[in-house]
Amino acid sequence: TYSFTNISESTKKESSIREMIAMQIRFENSSDSAAIRTVHEEAFGQPAEADLVDRLRTECSEAVSLVAIGEDQQLRGHILFTPAKIEYTDGSDFHGWGPASLAVLPEFQNQSVGSRLTQAGLQELEQRGQRFEIVLGHPEYYSWCGFETAWQ
Repeated sequence: TYSFTNISESTKKESSIREMIAMQIRFENSSDSAAIRTVHEEAFGQPAEADLVDRLRTECSEAVSLVAIGEDQQLRGHILFTPAKIEYTDGSDFHGWGPASLAVLPEFQNQSVGSRLTQAGLQELEQRGQRFEIVLGHPEYYSWCGFETAWQ
Protein backbone atom coordinates (compact mmCIF):
# COMPACT_ATOMS: atom_id res chain seq x y z
CA THR A 1 0.00 0.00 0.00
CA TYR A 2 1.27 3.43 -0.95
CA SER A 3 -0.23 6.50 0.75
CA PHE A 4 0.11 9.98 -0.68
CA THR A 5 -1.13 13.41 0.34
CA ASN A 6 -0.97 16.40 -1.99
CA ILE A 7 -1.70 19.96 -1.03
CA SER A 8 -2.22 22.27 -4.00
CA GLU A 9 -0.67 25.75 -4.25
CA SER A 10 -4.04 27.38 -3.54
CA THR A 11 -4.33 25.32 -0.37
CA LYS A 12 -0.92 26.42 0.79
CA LYS A 13 -1.81 30.05 0.09
CA GLU A 14 -5.29 29.93 1.61
CA SER A 15 -4.64 27.24 4.25
CA SER A 16 -7.83 25.57 3.12
CA ILE A 17 -8.16 21.93 4.11
CA ARG A 18 -10.88 21.48 1.47
CA GLU A 19 -8.26 21.58 -1.28
CA MET A 20 -6.28 18.70 0.22
CA ILE A 21 -6.44 15.49 -1.74
CA ALA A 22 -5.56 12.40 0.27
CA MET A 23 -5.65 9.00 -1.30
CA GLN A 24 -4.39 5.49 -0.90
CA ILE A 25 -2.67 3.57 -3.69
CA ARG A 26 -3.00 -0.19 -3.29
CA PHE A 27 -3.08 -3.39 -5.29
CA GLU A 28 -6.48 -4.15 -6.76
CA ASN A 29 -8.60 -6.80 -5.11
CA SER A 30 -11.47 -8.91 -6.42
CA SER A 31 -14.11 -6.44 -5.23
CA ASP A 32 -12.60 -3.68 -7.43
CA SER A 33 -13.43 -5.24 -10.82
CA ALA A 34 -16.64 -3.34 -11.60
CA ALA A 35 -15.22 0.00 -10.41
CA ILE A 36 -12.04 -0.51 -12.48
CA ARG A 37 -14.16 -1.10 -15.57
CA THR A 38 -16.23 2.02 -14.83
CA VAL A 39 -13.09 4.15 -14.43
CA HIS A 40 -11.78 3.06 -17.85
CA GLU A 41 -15.15 3.50 -19.57
CA GLU A 42 -15.63 7.00 -18.15
CA ALA A 43 -12.03 8.10 -18.72
CA PHE A 44 -11.98 6.96 -22.35
CA GLY A 45 -15.65 7.61 -23.16
CA GLN A 46 -16.22 4.16 -24.65
CA PRO A 47 -15.82 0.49 -23.64
CA ALA A 48 -12.89 -0.58 -25.86
CA GLU A 49 -10.17 0.34 -23.33
CA ALA A 50 -12.16 -1.27 -20.50
CA ASP A 51 -12.51 -4.45 -22.59
CA LEU A 52 -8.73 -4.53 -23.14
CA VAL A 53 -8.04 -4.00 -19.43
CA ASP A 54 -10.52 -6.74 -18.46
CA ARG A 55 -8.82 -9.15 -20.85
CA LEU A 56 -5.30 -8.30 -19.66
CA ARG A 57 -6.28 -8.56 -15.99
CA THR A 58 -7.70 -12.02 -16.69
CA GLU A 59 -5.01 -13.37 -19.02
CA CYS A 60 -1.82 -11.86 -17.54
CA SER A 61 -1.26 -13.35 -14.09
CA GLU A 62 1.97 -11.40 -13.49
CA ALA A 63 0.40 -7.98 -14.22
CA VAL A 64 0.76 -5.22 -11.62
CA SER A 65 -2.65 -3.64 -11.09
CA LEU A 66 -2.95 -0.64 -8.76
CA VAL A 67 -5.93 1.49 -7.77
CA ALA A 68 -6.23 4.96 -6.24
CA ILE A 69 -8.81 5.16 -3.47
CA GLY A 70 -10.03 8.51 -2.10
CA GLU A 71 -10.84 9.32 1.51
CA ASP A 72 -14.47 8.62 0.60
CA GLN A 73 -13.38 5.07 -0.41
CA GLN A 74 -14.27 5.80 -4.07
CA LEU A 75 -11.99 4.25 -6.67
CA ARG A 76 -10.61 7.27 -8.54
CA GLY A 77 -8.05 5.72 -10.87
CA HIS A 78 -6.38 2.54 -12.07
CA ILE A 79 -3.11 1.58 -13.71
CA LEU A 80 -2.14 -1.79 -15.13
CA PHE A 81 1.50 -2.70 -15.87
CA THR A 82 2.16 -5.77 -18.02
CA PRO A 83 5.27 -7.45 -19.41
CA ALA A 84 6.47 -6.14 -22.76
CA LYS A 85 9.03 -7.31 -25.29
CA ILE A 86 11.03 -5.49 -27.97
CA GLU A 87 12.12 -7.67 -30.88
CA TYR A 88 15.08 -6.46 -32.93
CA THR A 89 15.60 -7.12 -36.64
CA ASP A 90 18.60 -9.36 -35.82
CA GLY A 91 16.27 -11.75 -33.97
CA SER A 92 17.29 -10.73 -30.47
CA ASP A 93 14.78 -9.39 -28.00
CA PHE A 94 14.60 -7.37 -24.81
CA HIS A 95 12.04 -7.86 -22.06
CA GLY A 96 10.59 -5.14 -19.84
CA TRP A 97 7.35 -3.78 -18.43
CA GLY A 98 4.99 -1.02 -19.39
CA PRO A 99 1.74 0.62 -18.37
CA ALA A 100 -0.88 -1.14 -20.49
CA SER A 101 -3.52 1.35 -19.43
CA LEU A 102 -3.90 4.29 -17.07
CA ALA A 103 -7.33 5.78 -16.35
CA VAL A 104 -8.66 8.37 -13.90
CA LEU A 105 -12.29 9.36 -13.43
CA PRO A 106 -12.87 12.66 -15.27
CA GLU A 107 -13.75 14.57 -12.09
CA PHE A 108 -10.36 13.64 -10.58
CA GLN A 109 -8.17 14.27 -13.64
CA ASN A 110 -5.43 16.92 -13.37
CA GLN A 111 -5.16 16.29 -9.62
CA SER A 112 -2.02 14.07 -9.70
CA VAL A 113 -3.97 10.80 -9.42
CA GLY A 114 -2.46 9.39 -12.63
CA SER A 115 1.08 10.48 -11.83
CA ARG A 116 0.84 8.96 -8.35
CA LEU A 117 -0.42 5.68 -9.78
CA THR A 118 2.42 5.72 -12.32
CA GLN A 119 5.07 6.44 -9.68
CA ALA A 120 3.70 3.76 -7.32
CA GLY A 121 3.73 1.23 -10.16
CA LEU A 122 7.30 2.11 -11.08
CA GLN A 123 8.32 1.75 -7.42
CA GLU A 124 6.70 -1.69 -7.30
CA LEU A 125 8.46 -2.79 -10.50
CA GLU A 126 11.79 -1.56 -9.13
CA GLN A 127 11.23 -3.53 -5.91
CA ARG A 128 10.66 -6.60 -8.10
CA GLY A 129 13.97 -5.98 -9.86
CA GLN A 130 12.45 -4.71 -13.11
CA ARG A 131 14.58 -1.83 -14.39
CA PHE A 132 13.24 -1.38 -17.91
CA GLU A 133 9.90 0.21 -18.71
CA ILE A 134 8.25 0.71 -22.09
CA VAL A 135 5.55 3.32 -22.62
CA LEU A 136 3.27 3.76 -25.60
CA GLY A 137 1.23 6.85 -24.85
CA HIS A 138 1.10 10.61 -24.73
CA PRO A 139 4.73 11.89 -24.67
CA GLU A 140 3.73 15.13 -22.92
CA TYR A 141 2.23 13.24 -19.99
CA TYR A 142 4.81 10.51 -19.60
CA SER A 143 7.78 12.88 -19.96
CA TRP A 144 6.47 14.60 -16.83
CA CYS A 145 6.77 11.20 -15.09
CA GLY A 146 10.44 10.97 -16.11
CA PHE A 147 10.19 8.97 -19.33
CA GLU A 148 12.11 9.98 -22.46
CA THR A 149 11.42 9.15 -26.08
CA ALA A 150 13.55 6.27 -27.35
CA TRP A 151 15.33 8.38 -29.95
CA GLN A 152 16.65 11.02 -27.52
